[in-house]
Amino acid sequence: MFRFWMASIAILTLCIPVFSESISGRVTDPSAKPVSGVRLFLLQEEKSLAGNLTNESGHYSFKDLAPGTYIVWVRELGFQQERIEVPLESGQALQRDIILELELLEEQVIVTATRTETPTSLLGNSVTIITAEEMEAQKATNIAEALRNVPGINILQIGGRGSLTTIFVRGGESDYTKVLLDGIPLNQPGGSIDLSNLSTANVERIEVVRGPQSALYGSDAITGVIQIFTKKGSAETAVPALGFFLEGGTFDTFRGGAALSGAFERLSYSVEFQHFSTDNMDPNDFFHNNSVSTHIGVKTSENSSLTFVGRSERGRSGVPGPTAFGRPDLEEFYRKRDFLAGITWNQRLSDAWQHRMSYSQSYVNQLSVDPVDSLKFRPEFEGKEADFDSFDFEFSFLSATRRHNVNYQSDFFLSTHLLSTGFDYEEERGVVGEVRADRTNFGYYVQDQFLLLQRLAIAGGLRLEDNGSFGFAATPRVSMAYLLRSGGSDEFWGMTRPKFNFGLGIKEPTFIESFSPNPFFKGNPELEPERTRSFEVGLEQTMAWNRLQMEVNFFHNHFEDQIAFQTVDFFEGSFFNIGESRAWGVEHVVKARPVENLQLLGGYTYLNTKVLQSTNPFSPVFQEGSRLLLRPTHSGFLGLLWKSSRWTFNTNATFIGNRADSDFRGIGLAEVDGYTKWDLSGSYQISPQVELYVILENILNQEYFEEIGFP
Repeated sequence: MFRFWMASIAILTLCIPVFSESISGRVTDPSAKPVSGVRLFLLQEEKSLAGNLTNESGHYSFKDLAPGTYIVWVRELGFQQERIEVPLESGQALQRDIILELELLEEQVIVTATRTETPTSLLGNSVTIITAEEMEAQKATNIAEALRNVPGINILQIGGRGSLTTIFVRGGESDYTKVLLDGIPLNQPGGSIDLSNLSTANVERIEVVRGPQSALYGSDAITGVIQIFTKKGSAETAVPALGFFLEGGTFDTFRGGAALSGAFERLSYSVEFQHFSTDNMDPNDFFHNNSVSTHIGVKTSENSSLTFVGRSERGRSGVPGPTAFGRPDLEEFYRKRDFLAGITWNQRLSDAWQHRMSYSQSYVNQLSVDPVDSLKFRPEFEGKEADFDSFDFEFSFLSATRRHNVNYQSDFFLSTHLLSTGFDYEEERGVVGEVRADRTNFGYYVQDQFLLLQRLAIAGGLRLEDNGSFGFAATPRVSMAYLLRSGGSDEFWGMTRPKFNFGLGIKEPTFIESFSPNPFFKGNPELEPERTRSFEVGLEQTMAWNRLQMEVNFFHNHFEDQIAFQTVDFFEGSFFNIGESRAWGVEHVVKARPVENLQLLGGYTYLNTKVLQSTNPFSPVFQEGSRLLLRPTHSGFLGLLWKSSRWTFNTNATFIGNRADSDFRGIGLAEVDGYTKWDLSGSYQISPQVELYVILENILNQEYFEEIGFP
């Protein structure tokens, strides 16, 4: 009987036709740049036979086809629809390259949302891409400035330029957002991040993904991920491109720098240096910063490359304190030195398999020093006096942390599926005040991106985290985007795309929270990670012959196991998972391009936050039912960019509504007023090599606080 079945299988196998015919090619944009992650479908007599996604080189292929006439069909948001008829004869392996013509509102490809190059039209996530052109038009000098025009994000700068600058995404805490530079984490262990001296030197673009991303990035990515990409050298000319700039302004502000980029045979390079200094408005409110950024690429073979990135930021600033309440501190200063370096190996092993390996180190060194005791004073504000004195005293506090990271990832292109799997190894070390600590973490993740019925794009993933502090945790995520209506540039009503995203997020404790030996704030090694459970639904609609695009997103975050300090005895205290809160809201985004050289952008965010379980029930600002601190209920922005052959004009207005806050000094202030900041910039291209530009900031001349007391 066994022989009978084996013989039958052999006969059936011989009867199955095997075809050697195939259709393959590359997909590029009009500038010949390969477009990855594009959806292609193979049709015959209007029946879909197979689907394919282009890889990072823009390559696609349909193999094992029978002779006949086929249609290769491409439909992507931002590109004109393409339908190419391909007659395939016996024994043929045809090459059909496709050039996608851009529509006015261009398709964008993002890496951060999936750790692979993916068009935004395939994503259920809410994403924003800030290009180098937009940063140049805005004349943004640091990353924090560039991020202010992102819905759902609130930047908090505690004082003048160079002071502590943190970020809140969708109502989360300031340490709930993972910040990366070319894949290298910039956060300190536990998620803390200070953007005060992170400049735009050598930055090509910024990608922002809102919502929990722990399924791919593990700890710290609890409300979103921001990734900064450095510029690559251009192979357009073998002659190195050298540029420099100088600018000066009020408050003794000076900014200057130089950049060098180019390519030679297999080598490409891009290097930039920037210096920035200002005295700001108050005494001892100076800020000086030097930035150096390097990106070097080597094409080791036709299918592999080696990339090195390095960056150094060295800043120093005065700390006058909350001068709205009284005298400035004339001696205190803050020094911040950041350094990172990483090397990445990319290799395409076949049309269906590519992988990469990387190693990186990042250092964050922060020193706060007050060398002089300036004695006590009584804070006051607008006729109100505090109930008790504030004291100034000598101190020196050092936070120096280091992260080693190893990552490996494989991507498999399987018909309409893109399967990614990989692991992260991370070693964290550091000194924070009196605390010396180290922690080792492992993360393993898998993700599948696939298409159903040519219209439904689904991405699902899971990460298993083994953390040196809290142990094991699993964080899943699923997102969906459905092409309800495709539309086109010849129709008033264009693409209609509803989307959905759900995920869990986690964040590890800080070194002090886990390891502090000080009995007054003793670390708790049994702490659980802070967690979020989040979902969002959204709708994206293009119209007016693809000149107008509108997006609305509703999101809901539930934060639990939030870590807070609690007194356990008269002189002793420790950290516990006792906090719980929620934040929900709606984001509105409008993009318009009425004509080729005019671009409009606007956004509005409504945010509703609430303390569900207080971390400090004795404080009125932390009581149950209160709004979360420093997160505005209403915020928005409007921007306009106009370009001609020689002239560029950019205007940008940011509105931040009132926020819950406290002076924490007994004056009785519980809310900080909203403000509007309106900036203008313009430039004139004198020659292809020389540009003259002017920047006007805060043209309404508003005086305002982002945190009470710090003008």
